[in-house]
Amino acid sequence: MTRPATYPFPEDLKSELIDEIEDMGADYATGTLDAILLEANGSLVSHGVTKDMYEGQVISALTAADMIAVSLGQAPTLLDEDLLAALDGSAEELQVTEGTADLAMRALSIIADPDSDTFGDCTADLPSRDDLMALINPLFDSLAAAKLAYPGEWSDAVLGAGTFEITMGDEGEDD
Repeated sequence: MTRPATYPFPEDLKSELIDEIEDMGADYATGTLDAILLEANGSLVSHGVTKDMYEGQVISALTAADMIAVSLGQAPTLLDEDLLAALDGSAEELQVTEGTADLAMRALSIIADPDSDTFGDCTADLPSRDDLMALINPLFDSLAAAKLAYPGEWSDAVLGAGTFEITMGDEGEDD
């Protein structure tokens, strides 16, 4: 049995994360992290996204990255008992999906980049950016170890194949 970690984010978000993980399974992890790659390479354009929404995306991404690390045999960095229980049904799919450790590492690299226009000043609702990096760094180490056991590269969406546009907020609402 994997020993749980301490969930570091606002407690009120945890039940939402658990519901999403249970509803979406492995797609929660891969979809959350792939969205960061798509946004970074310009294939996903978001309108009306607030700073709080990006903070939530970082929390989701770290949770997804830890889901992948744990599924690939690593100790959890931030998944507690409740989140580990939600992951239980998705672990095998994350193991057999090629390149999941690569996907998680690449998405975390974007979040960790202090020069990122989108994520460079995010803290994931932690007291500081340093606190966020204190979670990301051991998660990188876990994912690097996982990638040794489960090599492979994530297949990116083809650039130029189209742009996805997402608009947050009510339709017809003025910005």
